[in-house]
Amino acid sequence: AADLDAVPDPREHVGTPLALTPAGDATSSVQGLPGSLLLMVADGVPFRRAGHPGLRSEPSALPLFTPFLLSRVSLYETPGEIEWSGGPGGYEALSTLSMAPGEAAVEGSWSSEALWDSDVLEFMSPPVTSLRSGARIGFEPGGASTRVTLAADGIRHQAPFAPRVSPAIAATLSAAGVGGAEAHAMPALDETTRISALARLDAQPEPGKKLFVRGAGGYLERTFGNGGPVVPDPFAGVPEEAVEFSVAGGYLAERSSTLTLDLRGGVSGSRRTFGGGGGPATVLAGSGVLFGDPWGSSGEASRLDIDLIPAVQYRWGEALVTAGLQARGTSHRLSHGFGRDGALLFGSPAALAAGTGSYFADSAPERSFRTGEVGLFAQYSWDAAPGVQLSVGARFDREGAEGFDAVLNEGWLDVSGVRTDSFPSSFDQLGGRMSVLWDMTGDGGTVFNGVVAVDHGDLDPALLYEILSRDGSTTASRFDGPGLSWSAFEAPTGATESTPMTLFGPDMRPPQSTRVTGSVSRRLGWGWNLHLSGSLRRTEFLPRRRDLNLAENSGVNDQFGRTVFGTLTRIGGAVTAVEGTGRRFPGFGAVYALDPDGWSEYKGITVGVEQRGARSHVFASYTRSTTRDNWLGAAAGRPSGTIPPLVPDETGSWAEGPSDLDVPDRVIAGGTLTLDVLEGISASAVYTYATGLPFTPRYALGVDANGDGSWENDVAYVPESAFLGDVLTQWPCLASQTGGPAARNSCRAPVEQSLHARLRVGLAEVAGRTLEVVVDGFNLIENEGGIVDDALLLVDPAGSMTVSADGTTVTLPLSVNQGFGRVVRPAARGRMLRIGFRIG
Repeated sequence: AADLDAVPDPREHVGTPLALTPAGDATSSVQGLPGSLLLMVADGVPFRRAGHPGLRSEPSALPLFTPFLLSRVSLYETPGEIEWSGGPGGYEALSTLSMAPGEAAVEGSWSSEALWDSDVLEFMSPPVTSLRSGARIGFEPGGASTRVTLAADGIRHQAPFAPRVSPAIAATLSAAGVGGAEAHAMPALDETTRISALARLDAQPEPGKKLFVRGAGGYLERTFGNGGPVVPDPFAGVPEEAVEFSVAGGYLAERSSTLTLDLRGGVSGSRRTFGGGGGPATVLAGSGVLFGDPWGSSGEASRLDIDLIPAVQYRWGEALVTAGLQARGTSHRLSHGFGRDGALLFGSPAALAAGTGSYFADSAPERSFRTGEVGLFAQYSWDAAPGVQLSVGARFDREGAEGFDAVLNEGWLDVSGVRTDSFPSSFDQLGGRMSVLWDMTGDGGTVFNGVVAVDHGDLDPALLYEILSRDGSTTASRFDGPGLSWSAFEAPTGATESTPMTLFGPDMRPPQSTRVTGSVSRRLGWGWNLHLSGSLRRTEFLPRRRDLNLAENSGVNDQFGRTVFGTLTRIGGAVTAVEGTGRRFPGFGAVYALDPDGWSEYKGITVGVEQRGARSHVFASYTRSTTRDNWLGAAAGRPSGTIPPLVPDETGSWAEGPSDLDVPDRVIAGGTLTLDVLEGISASAVYTYATGLPFTPRYALGVDANGDGSWENDVAYVPESAFLGDVLTQWPCLASQTGGPAARNSCRAPVEQSLHARLRVGLAEVAGRTLEVVVDGFNLIENEGGIVDDALLLVDPAGSMTVSADGTTVTLPLSVNQGFGRVVRPAARGRMLRIGFRIG
């Protein structure tokens, strides 16, 4: 609890401790796997948040468990216990507060624009406010065998962030007659409002028996004022409103000197509504300008989980045998569509002003269904030799789904021979865990810990919903022409409709991770410790999609030899395929097949030092790692951005490369120093450094260069050096790729850095408790990263698209984007000081 209390964070969310681990970040991504594969375990009982259907990773700003309500946060790459299952991306273990009787604390803090500045964001801050307060207390309601903890905290935090368009682009749009463009050149405001509460009862009714019951709840609202993130981004998040709760309990009874019963269980719920009412997502191709809500951000997701974990431990001589059962039942309700609110594409400022462009939409019906899982587990642990503890465990799980009412689309069956209402409804999973703990010196001076584990995940509710909502009973709309407006949007009449679908492949199953980890901790003296660790992971059965309704071979190529599937049409800098072309079966849109042929591999080594003294705590670590996969769109899950780009690839391995979440270098350092001055002074700081995320050089957003129906997945053909000019000097990652398609994730965004600090000065005693002044400094080193412009090639609005005389070659007028790789939307929120008090 003291360590958590020393870590400042402007939003006070549970993702902050994860970002201080060698393999995690604030979006709950661990070892290059997205946060949707991480399982949270609170007080020994799983808590599963309803995730955004279009984001596999999100900021961990959940309202339910905040650092103020917790005593401990731990990250386990492998299952910490054989009872744990369902986290192929790792496990985040939380322990809620259990305060001693008489303990209490009250605190509050405040900041405004007068305490804000920035070197990265080149504007004056709009009016901002940051308010935070919290209180917690422990007491004995009925004697020494029972204690109660009550805690609550809340925050209202505002932070300015970069406008969507530069003043120069806003002036160009205004000159073209685009009304309201100036507003998008103003700084936007990221505002988070959260209220969280916890009540916990711990009791020991008689010797050998322990009981706890805990309830927690929270509310969160996040808005982005004048335009939020340009795309749904795992680090920025999307506008949302969330209500979550968790009630859990446990009973531990020693029935004899050899037999112990352990019963845990709980009920939890999460309901989230996404989208800020900013209008349809609107893209101005070639400029990187986006208006309205982020593409695919709006929707709803909710789930209700019931968990029960009875187990028994039997002491058999020097060995311990653990066996038990884990059961879960979940009710899901989702509504989401990547074009639910409509999306608009314009090719130039003039086209935007005239309202001539393309409109896309798909219906997003609400669907409800249930999933459940039953697992059996057993583990045998024993002392193999003095100082050597071994453990071997195994488990079997069966997970299934109910409530599927998929419709058989007779038309699709007739033309393709593939049913839309037949897919796996249950899965059997085997897992296991072996570990060794070796006290190499016999006194705890050098300790080795090794684990080998096979762990599996759960059915992805977002994919189950996609199967149900795109079963052939819904429609997608497309319109090309005049009469469109982003500022006063109305769905156009006369749109062409098609039938989109998504199907599970016959071998579909949840992901599975195999891990080997090892670590050595060495006590050096004077409170210093050295830590060395290494980890290998391979995750399989990750879902990848392909379009079954894509034309097999059109006989048409572009100027680089890449197949063009549909008939291309161009308006300014935007290129799309004429509706209905490029499809095998007319009347149907994209028909996605989800197959479990994705994989991800992680290799990492960490060296760290730590020192704990009477007045100080210092730690630092460096991690070198690599994550490779063939999983397109590992961070975000927008379907049209995750289908293969179909570049000329003789080996068929283009998709195999650095993961979207690959971070080769990571540094974490921090410390706390306490002095006996006044009533005590404490200063703490935390610094993080991480390599920027990789990205693939592409065509501009809004250019469907190969006519496959997606203007999000087109990989650029890297021109020769003379054509690249200064861009090659600025981005040497292009040098080895000239004259061919860009390699996947071959360039990198700027590094990510942060520095937060906290100063606490004790002034006086108030009712036997210390009154402190607290000063927090956020983002003292500003993050210079953000969303980069990955468009290497632009379509020249002044050029002409030509078709060869025999109709087999289409040539697009292309130019090199001189702004390639620049940060178009900084992640920085500026530096801020927050001043407050604490009594306790």
